[in-house]
Amino acid sequence: MFQTQMHYLARSEIFKTEKAFQTDYSVDHVPGARGSNHENDIKEVTVTGITDPSQWDLNKHGFCIIEAETSLRSKDAFSRKGAFDGTDAREEAEKKYWYEIEAILHERFPEYSRIENYDCTIRKRDPEFPGKVRTYDPEYEQPARRPHSDGSVRGAYMQLEFSFPGQQDFWKDKDFDILK
Repeated sequence: MFQTQMHYLARSEIFKTEKAFQTDYSVDHVPGARGSNHENDIKEVTVTGITDPSQWDLNKHGFCIIEAETSLRSKDAFSRKGAFDGTDAREEAEKKYWYEIEAILHERFPEYSRIENYDCTIRKRDPEFPGKVRTYDPEYEQPARRPHSDGSVRGAYMQLEFSFPGQQDFWKDKDFDILK
């Protein structure tokens, strides 16, 4: 157990007229543009380690912990696209990793008849963090700085339309979950 600080999104007056946003690309070249309208609300928190991962249930707690081995190695995940031999090492590593994750999820959740990957994002913290905070890094997406939810009910349908274009009729009136 230890004490630390967590950055939460402040309940700012600006959100009465603007939706919260943050870009993942640089807008420095656009006069007057903002990359984010976020303000931090820093809170002291106590972090307690998980001693029994099996106590967390997806249906009861909204998340679970799956301990599993994959063959993904950080050197492959963080390799640059366009390797010298003409292959895309990172893309190949992601593809192999996804097949392994899909098998792990099918084993853990046999109730799911179909498991689809729509996002495999490799994130690597900028070495200048926290001294310099960038939301944009041309090489890697940055890990989130604050607790957040990646989706909402409305956003789930928007993500499906974006990730699986032309399949709206397939998803219509179906029960599905989006797991992260």
